[in-house]
Amino acid sequence: MKKRVVFLSAIVLLFFVMIGCVSEEANDKQKGGEECKYRKIQGKSIILSIDNIDEGNKLVKFNFVPDKETKYLFPKINDTAYLKVHGNKNISQEFIEKHNIKIGGKFECFREEITQGTCTPVGFNFPDFKGTNN
Repeated sequence: MKKRVVFLSAIVLLFFVMIGCVSEEANDKQKGGEECKYRKIQGKSIILSIDNIDEGNKLVKFNFVPDKETKYLFPKINDTAYLKVHGNKNISQEFIEKHNIKIGGKFECFREEITQGTCTPVGFNFPDFKGTNN
């Protein structure tokens, strides 16, 4: 009789564990499929440094400064970042020359903070530089 109770208890426990796993999978799929929406904070980026990585590629560091005082949704994510283009590629010398990027230069920029979905929480968008994402 004791063996039967233990066996039935194990089956019931296994059943609840399986239901919990299925529920988590359903929630994950729902989150992953959700469209991401961002709020935009307008400001300027100031170029802090331009460093050589290898022949033809540069690492361009900037700091974002909002046009007006804003309470961030993600205050721990720094406003200093690296400019990237076309899927996180570093900047070419040609791109730097084309857009006249120099240390101390200022460019229109938006800090974008996620308000819905499960995408990257914060990014920077430069309207003057098509194909940039940070």
